[in-house]
Amino acid sequence: MSVILGRNSRIKKNSVTVAKMSSFSLSVNDEEIDITSFGDVWAKNAIGMRNWSASVSGFYIKDNTEQMAIRAANINGTQLTDIEFYLDATSYYDIDVITDNEAACTVSSFTITSDNNSVVAFDAEFSGSGPIRYNAT
Repeated sequence: MSVILGRNSRIKKNSVTVAKMSSFSLSVNDEEIDITSFGDVWAKNAIGMRNWSASVSGFYIKDNTEQMAIRAANINGTQLTDIEFYLDATSYYDIDVITDNEAACTVSSFTITSDNNSVVAFDAEFSGSGPIRYNAT
């Protein structure tokens, strides 16, 4: 078993690498439904709705087309369908528009930070609508 080095991760929009990204986190969650009945000794659960969210951080580059498209989606309230979270050169998560043609994500926040001893940076939060899928080759 080999480890995957984070330095090989990428975030892509429309299959183009978003410049100067430094980290991301991706969460896929299941809601649990309590199906415990009278007389049960142990709690029983079933899988309910699923959802996903992601956050990304990087250095703000005002002339990077992909960063500006993410910022514009936040400002304009538009959904994206072309975000990909690469773990390495061939393994990635993307929005599953094949299973659900309405699948997308919303850029729920875009925060710019700056201080006098660093570079201007940004953080963005994504909220999924519909499925996300894992692709590995």
